[in-house]
Amino acid sequence: MRFMVTRQYDAADCGPTCLWMVARHYGQTLPRPWLRQLAGQYRGGASLRSLTVAAQKLGFETRTMQLRWSVFREAPLPAIVHLPQRQHFVVVYALTLNHVHVADPALGRVRVSTADFCAQWATDEQPDPTGTALFLSPTHTFHTLSPPQPARPLNQLWQARRYLLQHPRLLLSLLAVLGVLAAIQAVLPGLSQRIVDEAVQPRRADVLHWFLVSQLGLTAGLLVGSWTQSWLLTQLSNRLSFAILDEFLRKLLRLPLAFFDQKRFGDIAQRIADHERIDQFLSQFSVQLITLAVAVLINGGLLLHYSPAAFGLFVCGTALHLIWTFGFMRHRAALDQELFGTAAQSQSRTLELIEGIPDVKLAHAEEQVRTAWLSVQQQRYHLRLQAQKLAIGQSGGASVLFMLTNLFISYVVASSVIAGNTSLGVLLAVQVVVGQLATPLSQAVFLVQQAQDTQLALARIGELHDEPDERVGHQITFPSSPTALRLERVWFAYPGTEEAVLRNLSLTIPVGKTTAIVGASGSGKTTLLQLLLGTHDPTHGRIWLGENHLLADANPTVWRQRCGVVWQTGYIFSDTIAANVALGNSAPDPARVWQALQTAALDSFVAELPLGIHTRVGKDGLGLSQGQRQRLLIARAVYKNPDYLFFDEATNALDTATERQIIENLSQFGQGRTVVVVAHRLSTVRQAHQIVVLQAGQIAEQGTHERLLAERKLYWQLVHNQLELNTPVPNLVV
Repeated sequence: MRFMVTRQYDAADCGPTCLWMVARHYGQTLPRPWLRQLAGQYRGGASLRSLTVAAQKLGFETRTMQLRWSVFREAPLPAIVHLPQRQHFVVVYALTLNHVHVADPALGRVRVSTADFCAQWATDEQPDPTGTALFLSPTHTFHTLSPPQPARPLNQLWQARRYLLQHPRLLLSLLAVLGVLAAIQAVLPGLSQRIVDEAVQPRRADVLHWFLVSQLGLTAGLLVGSWTQSWLLTQLSNRLSFAILDEFLRKLLRLPLAFFDQKRFGDIAQRIADHERIDQFLSQFSVQLITLAVAVLINGGLLLHYSPAAFGLFVCGTALHLIWTFGFMRHRAALDQELFGTAAQSQSRTLELIEGIPDVKLAHAEEQVRTAWLSVQQQRYHLRLQAQKLAIGQSGGASVLFMLTNLFISYVVASSVIAGNTSLGVLLAVQVVVGQLATPLSQAVFLVQQAQDTQLALARIGELHDEPDERVGHQITFPSSPTALRLERVWFAYPGTEEAVLRNLSLTIPVGKTTAIVGASGSGKTTLLQLLLGTHDPTHGRIWLGENHLLADANPTVWRQRCGVVWQTGYIFSDTIAANVALGNSAPDPARVWQALQTAALDSFVAELPLGIHTRVGKDGLGLSQGQRQRLLIARAVYKNPDYLFFDEATNALDTATERQIIENLSQFGQGRTVVVVAHRLSTVRQAHQIVVLQAGQIAEQGTHERLLAERKLYWQLVHNQLELNTPVPNLVV
């Protein structure tokens, strides 16, 4: 059985794609989003360990080995191998004497020499090199596996017809116009024949005048019909473009927050660009395909009527035309997938370059960054050049076949005229038929290419549509008043990593009190906040809301509505200050906006602006300092009037005086609210009701500031390092 090869959709998707190919080889076709979930794929990709765990969950018996090449040659295949130089997973499915047959998620089916493969696979430079491989053997559990089915697959052109069916009136109008144009085209060859046979040869000028009037009428009909068709297509295109992109964005906004830790910006942006392909195909190329089919049927029938021999040549020529066209499709699909990957990478690199120009110039790294950007562009250029060469070969060969077919048809019909078996009018009619076929058949290659491109785009977008939406939860009824948060033996490891960030963590966050989380960088402080907000679910353990409700059972949207959050790197939108503060509220209350700005100590700055809270900020507006950005984000959290406040290094960019003022304001605002503060600057947490010290994902100490200082352990060392033992600090009790 031929090993099935498929391509990865995203830059970091090689591991789950390899697992998909091996599972498909053994008879199971599995949803890719589910495989990513099992493999714990993160933005950087899956690890060999996570792939092994995922394979075991699927029912494979696994062996992860470091072995010599001589041993690998005798091992059972297929096997997933890791290429350290490329940081990439591939499947080796066959070996010959001097070659290795590889299913590469990035490059497709590849045959490489043994020496070249070993150079990429080996972790040493021995004559008999060593590398890593994952061997998989299916068990009974694998063969009886019932994987989840996508809720709404969107990976076939036929399934995309629903977009068109949403506009029945436009479709019926288009079909009516196409019918009129087809009828005119069906009449023209016969009219041309009669002009020659009934007017030219008998030399009857009076009949010729009537034929001229008829010809002018039909030509006018063609012009009006073509204009009407173009106008209707424009209307349909605009409506489809809006509907398709709106559906994609709706789906994107329904995805869980953790999804965006798995996808790179370029991958998502390229899927938005894929929608243009779908829009163009559905609104324009699909109509052209229908036009092509109608033209071939009508003119083919006319050709059969005028000359069966010419019709036979037309059928043979069309068959060769199709064989030639479809012979290029596999290679085009491979190139298109590579172009998608490089385009996503290019988009991410370009955005990174533009946004990072100030830092690049300060570091005098212009040449280094430019070289890195150019390497991506050169790779993209070479791929586009290959695609262009392929397109030229495909369309050029098809054109030659079409011209040869027309030449032989003209020869056969002309020979029949010379022999006296056919009239001169029939020869002209056949020429008109061939001319009417010229335009649609010359576009056939282009239309087939567009159909394939749309199919690939639908597959990539459909893969995102197959991602599960953010859980709705059991719609638990939240208590009318806030409750305590309790973590019970919580473990957490980020997808694609083996080491737990949080380890067996049990903690109660009392209601109406301030809890401070401190610790060295990498101790798990921000991760703990993400778990409390429901961004990620614990790997093990549970988080309780009060005594009776699990956070996992809550509707994430409802829970987040009760929380105000300030992250280290919050986003400022290109909009007014009022709209940024009242994010999610289409009609901001000016009084509440000013009150929130006052709490964040930003009101005096905004009051000096000519437009006040109506001043535009963000990328397209007024530039803000890092401290002003942080205060604007604090104002956003305050405007929400939440029951719970979560701060992640919310004041680390502020000077001491401004920080003291904001903390005093928050102390008044936060009376009776549950506050969780993550901070490195310990002056901001001194008066918290409880301070939790994390070390390597575990609670090392817990207590008040005075108690922890008296114990002279890790917290005392952190405070001592910041030289704040004898420094007055602001009060953070809220």
